[in-house]
Amino acid sequence: MNRLTMPPKLTSNLRCLALLMTAPLASGCLEHPIKEVKYDGSIEKDAVVTVYQSRDVDVLFVIDNSGSMAEEQANLAKNFGAFVGALEAVNANYRVAVVTTDNGDPRDPKSRYEGGVFQLKSCRDRLSSDGISGGDFIFDDFNAEFACTDHCALPSEALEIVPTTIGIGDEVAAPRAWIESYSGKTNLAGEVSAAEAFACFGPQGVTGSGYEAPLEAMHRAIVGSGEAKSPNFGFLRDDAHLVVVFITDEVDCSFNPEHVDIFRTNKTFWSDPAAPTSAVCWNAGVQCSQSGEDYGSCHAVDYDAKGAAGAEAAEAVLFPLDRYYDLLAEVRAAKQARNSNLQVVVSAIAGVPQGYEDGGVTIPYGASSDPNDQKLFGVAPGCSAGLDDADPSNDSVARPPVRLRELAEAFQIGEAPGTYSICQDDYTGALRSIAEAIAEKIRPGCVTTCVEDQAPETAILDPLCVVDEVFAEVDREPTRLGACAAIDGAWAVPEGASACYVMRTDSMGLTPSKLDDMTVGAEFESCAEQGWNLEIEVLRASPARSGSSIRAICQQAERSACPNAPL
Repeated sequence: MNRLTMPPKLTSNLRCLALLMTAPLASGCLEHPIKEVKYDGSIEKDAVVTVYQSRDVDVLFVIDNSGSMAEEQANLAKNFGAFVGALEAVNANYRVAVVTTDNGDPRDPKSRYEGGVFQLKSCRDRLSSDGISGGDFIFDDFNAEFACTDHCALPSEALEIVPTTIGIGDEVAAPRAWIESYSGKTNLAGEVSAAEAFACFGPQGVTGSGYEAPLEAMHRAIVGSGEAKSPNFGFLRDDAHLVVVFITDEVDCSFNPEHVDIFRTNKTFWSDPAAPTSAVCWNAGVQCSQSGEDYGSCHAVDYDAKGAAGAEAAEAVLFPLDRYYDLLAEVRAAKQARNSNLQVVVSAIAGVPQGYEDGGVTIPYGASSDPNDQKLFGVAPGCSAGLDDADPSNDSVARPPVRLRELAEAFQIGEAPGTYSICQDDYTGALRSIAEAIAEKIRPGCVTTCVEDQAPETAILDPLCVVDEVFAEVDREPTRLGACAAIDGAWAVPEGASACYVMRTDSMGLTPSKLDDMTVGAEFESCAEQGWNLEIEVLRASPARSGSSIRAICQQAERSACPNAPL
């Protein structure tokens, strides 16, 4: 009979755990708290369990870079620390990428635009030379460079991106077009934090198209993640949550290029008979229950070029909302086929009143009291702020985001609708709420069997397990992982390793150290509450190979040893 080679008794573990918190010189005794064992095949009473963690989060910010977005970009840069802080509080492995809403000017076939390509360049490198013309922060005669300079002090050369792999295969490490962090270590050189870097990478300027297309920018960004020649390639990870955050003060105008004449010669959706304005975007994508000053309730609708509602996808002048829902639903289904805990979340900081996310206020839909404003936008603002002071640079007026709102609601978590007001001078609360919504879905890796205690005389479980990374390729052998190291009171990936494991066995705080504590969350049952006695966490210094999974092989206990475990 094949068997596991039994390790020495682990009675010294409890002593080491206690010493760790009181004597710095004793930290070495926890470098490998669970002794590694050799496994030479299957044995009687063993259990082979796939351990599902959901600690990885991919975040895509879609940022409006049109002429009215200076103050809003400054607020985002200033408050980004709240977002990343909520992710770091739960030890998330995160990636953050940025695209703009600029998908081209439909009135100018020669216009240049980003079209969903990730942007990772310091805003300091995109300022004008004289503060009057040129650069990305001068719009007409308005200098919006404060959106960058108020919060960013670093040019691109001070924001070096460390080469990393993306987990697609055995690729060569290279600088990526996003910020990322694994086990607390970012891909930023030196001492630059993710929040400091985003304060420079986030502001995108104010020279983008006034026909904002945030939905199509998102679509192109996600599709590009699967295209080998795109800078976006490899951004989306199989086993990561996906969070999409839109920042815009306008309605979505993701137009179908086949029907670009609605901005040129076809006046069906024009509010101003003399010229096409941003009102085309509202009129071509939204239907309301009433006409006149009060529009009643409004929802997204597909119009054809003649203004008939209910158009087929190919005939719709704006790309149907289903195009974006179907893409995200497909991404979610692929993720949940591997791990049912994984989520796709959509949020928007846009033209809704403050307090909308709490259900305290509704979105006003109606005609603008200013005829010129109505011609420009086709609808009154959904929110406004700062209009009564002497500083027009912080004025904030935003239109109701019907299409974005409906998409956010389709992918919301819990009761909150996922849409927050852009008309405020502090986005800390909104960004923290968005991050916390996904942080609450980060789940521990429960070993879903009752693991035998090799040293019953100690206060906590002493398991006998080995941990492997198993790959999708049938001809690729599993990789045996080593234990993580306890360094300065925290777990760390040992030097030279790409990943390691931590075994958490203390469900009741029986030891002075927190390093062995099982994870507890407000929104989920811990492994112990589910009846299991072992939790495994994998820390990584680099991305997991696409399609890989974690396998634990443990000596299994009799069912009676874990009476609360599921049958």
